[in-house]
Amino acid sequence: PYYVDCKPPCSLDNIYDKVIPSTSSLKFHDIDVKELDQIFIKNKKEHKIIINESETALPSEQSMEFPVLPYGKRHGFVYNSGGFITDMAWLSQDGSEDQYLAVALSQYFERPSDSHLRMFESESHTACIEIFKLNTNTLKFTKLQTIAHSFGEIWNLKWHEGCEKEDILGVLAFVCQNGSFKLTEITVTVSYT
Repeated sequence: PYYVDCKPPCSLDNIYDKVIPSTSSLKFHDIDVKELDQIFIKNKKEHKIIINESETALPSEQSMEFPVLPYGKRHGFVYNSGGFITDMAWLSQDGSEDQYLAVALSQYFERPSDSHLRMFESESHTACIEIFKLNTNTLKFTKLQTIAHSFGEIWNLKWHEGCEKEDILGVLAFVCQNGSFKLTEITVTVSYT
């Protein structure tokens, strides 16, 4: 006799459309690699990598496997992003060998004290988020897409794994240097390398 039929918000139909605004109101367009290189400058210099006694130079946007060490082989790799990483977040998929990584990049990589990296005043400039797919069995690491934006640097990347929609990998939330908070859908159909 004292039963209350309460439906939590997550059980409602189409809750995804209520949380995430329609993409028709957003202003975005696809760009090619040439245009991206003009608005977001990556560090083209090779980075010197030393692991134990093994030394190598790693070019921008390249990876290398860990060398065989005297005490055995370690499974993993090192990747040169070509930018200053301000944050990253993993999206794990239950029962899948594929995991996804969102990496926030700054083009101000020369000095960590660069005034463009400050967090105390609002600033807008071009930065990027790169989405990678990692196969956990083979350690194949593939860049799926690059998202260039004008929100300044971003921090506190978080995947909202509960939002499920066809052709959407997930929803990425982050805090922007221009003082805003953003939620953006990450599609799985777009593939840039």
